[in-house]
Amino acid sequence: MSHITEIITVPYNVKYIFSLVNDVNNYSKFIPWCTSSKILKKNNNIFICEIQLSFLGFKEILVTKNKCIKDISIFIQLISGKFNQFSAIWNFFPISPCTTKIKFELIFFSNHTHINAFFNLFLKNKANDIINFFLKEAYKKDELK
Repeated sequence: MSHITEIITVPYNVKYIFSLVNDVNNYSKFIPWCTSSKILKKNNNIFICEIQLSFLGFKEILVTKNKCIKDISIFIQLISGKFNQFSAIWNFFPISPCTTKIKFELIFFSNHTHINAFFNLFLKNKANDIINFFLKEAYKKDELK
């Protein structure tokens, strides 16, 4: 089982950065290896989402249950996909009106040895990039205001 944790302080309001991370429908517009992303079902603070990933010839469709506590956290749990375990949590801590600390944790494991090895190699090197994709999108949207 692999566990990745990234913590970063960002120059954005907690409401703004939370809404960006929670906007699953737009992931494929700014995360390069996300070819499709959509919310399949929404019920109050629970979202069922489908994300299609494609990189280096590997393709995977993940269906997840995302439980949100507005402006505080997003807990992501795998419903279907090639992983035996796949979960993530985003925590958002307001530092000031314009600054937020983000903690991103990802846990995954697959009985498919090649999938496990590939994701270990890829995600351990790209975990910080995941947060940076959101920050670049936040900056781009902020500039358009």
